[in-house]
Amino acid sequence: MHLSSLCIDSFRNIEKQHFQFNSEKNYFFGDNAQGKTNLLEAIYLLCLCKSFRSAVDQEMIQMGKEEYKLNGRFMDAQNIEHEVLFHYGQREGKHISLDGKPIYQYSSLVGQFPVVILSVADYDITHGPPQQRRRFINILSSQCSPRYLSDLKEYERIVKQRNKVLGSIQSGKRYAESELEVWDEQLLQKGAAVIMFRHQIVVELNQLIQNYYRIIAWGSPDIFSVTYQPRIDILHPGDVVDQFRMALQRSHKLEKMRGMTLVGPHRDDFVFKIGERPLRNYGSRGEHKSALISLKAAEATLLRQRLQVSPLLLLDDLYAELDRIRGEKVMDIFSDGSQCFITATSFDYAALQTTQAINDQKTQFFVKQGIFTLKNNGS
Repeated sequence: MHLSSLCIDSFRNIEKQHFQFNSEKNYFFGDNAQGKTNLLEAIYLLCLCKSFRSAVDQEMIQMGKEEYKLNGRFMDAQNIEHEVLFHYGQREGKHISLDGKPIYQYSSLVGQFPVVILSVADYDITHGPPQQRRRFINILSSQCSPRYLSDLKEYERIVKQRNKVLGSIQSGKRYAESELEVWDEQLLQKGAAVIMFRHQIVVELNQLIQNYYRIIAWGSPDIFSVTYQPRIDILHPGDVVDQFRMALQRSHKLEKMRGMTLVGPHRDDFVFKIGERPLRNYGSRGEHKSALISLKAAEATLLRQRLQVSPLLLLDDLYAELDRIRGEKVMDIFSDGSQCFITATSFDYAALQTTQAINDQKTQFFVKQGIFTLKNNGS
C-alpha cells in the first residue's frame, strides 16, 4: 500500500498544492515551523480520520479560510487505486468519502490504509501518563482488528452510561441500584474482550521490540520489554470475565461513593522497561528515543504481519538526537517495503549528503512557509 498523490487546500499553513510521491522514501527538509509536520498530519488524517496531535478540526483550517480539503490517492498491492476525500467546513462539519462513496462511520476506514507515526509527541508514550500508552495500544489494536475497535467503542459507551447510574446512586437515588447490575454485565463482556486482545498485542510486541532495540542501541545487552498492567489478574486469559467480575464487586462500594467506574481497561497501564529499570522513571533521553523507534518499528511489523499490508511510515524529525551512523541503522530498519515520509531540518540535509540512502533517493522536497518545492534531479 502506498500514497501516490495528495492534494491539500487550506490545511494549516500549507499553501494549496498537489504532491506526487515516491512509493518508497520521501524526504521533506526545512527549518522548524515551516509546515513539514503539518503535511504528515494531513496524511495521517486520510488514513485514520483523526490527527495524531489530538487537535480539533477547526484548528486545522488555514487562517482566514472557512474550510480545508484533502484528497489522497492510494495504490494497493494489486495496483488498484483508492481515493479518499476529506473535507471539513465550519458550517458543514466533517465529510469523508472513499472511492466516491460517503463514509458515515469513520471507524470503518481504520485499518484500510494502515499508518505508523513517529514524532516528538511520542515521548508521552514512554514518559507521560497512562492514557498516552493506552492511546498507542488502542490505535495499533484498532488498525489490526475492526472487532477490537467495535468492542472498545461499545465499552467506552457502557462506561459513560454506568457512570451516570453511579452518579445517581451517589446523589441518593436508590432506585438506580437495580440499573447498575444490568450495566455491570455489559461492562464485563466488552471489557474482557478488550483486555484479552490487548494482552495478545503486548505478547506480539515483545516478540519484536527486543531485536530492534539491540540494533538501534548499538548492541546493548539490556532487554527492552513492555508489560501489560490491567486492573485485574490475567495470568489465565480464559478466566478474565470471572476475575473482572470479582474486581468489580470489590470496588462497588467505592464506586458508589465516587460516582465513577474504577475498574476496567479504561484504567489500564503498560510499563516499558530497559533491563529491570522502568523506562519512565529511570530512562535517559537517548534510551527513550531508542525505545520509541524500536516500538514503532515493531508496530509497523506487527501491522504488516496481521494485515498482510505494509503500513505507511510517517517519521517526523527522525534524525533529532541521532548521530549519522545510528540514523543509517534506523533507516535500514524502516527500509522493508513500507512507504516512508521523513521530515528533517536543513542542517540534517547537509549532513545526510554523505550517506548512500539520501543519494539514492530521488524524491526530496524543501519547504518554506508552507510551500513545498521538489528538488530537481541533479540539483
